[in-house]
Amino acid sequence: MKTIFIFDDSRPTDDEHCVVALGEDGRRFGTRVFDGWTFPHCRYAMGAMHVSEAKHDAAVAVNSTRSTMLGKFDAAYGPGGWVAVWLETPKHDALWLEAVQLARERDARIERVAMSYSGPAFARILAAVFGSADAQPHTTH
Repeated sequence: MKTIFIFDDSRPTDDEHCVVALGEDGRRFGTRVFDGWTFPHCRYAMGAMHVSEAKHDAAVAVNSTRSTMLGKFDAAYGPGGWVAVWLETPKHDALWLEAVQLARERDARIERVAMSYSGPAFARILAAVFGSADAQPHTTH
């Protein structure tokens, strides 16, 4: 069973709360922004609680977020193959720190791959996708 860490990554000066879902393997499932109406229900929305007390308009947004996030978790680890855990103080959790390190390593690998295209190779890729400049229609105005 995989653990998905759910935590508030906001700063004290932020008006809205950025809540992040991070897998124990360093996989980022996304950041969702919650306002004053929806933040009290963010644990439910992110899968760390099973019962919601959201009412009316907030319930629509919260349930939509929950459906999206749980779908992402199921797609990554399989239905029932994960557990979402809310971390009040993530920087004090050794497993969370390890997941953050894995995420940083993954980002560094992706960045190295993205930078490995030479200028001419990248130009050929763009030409293949968009066609040559000569084939583009020209406007007269």
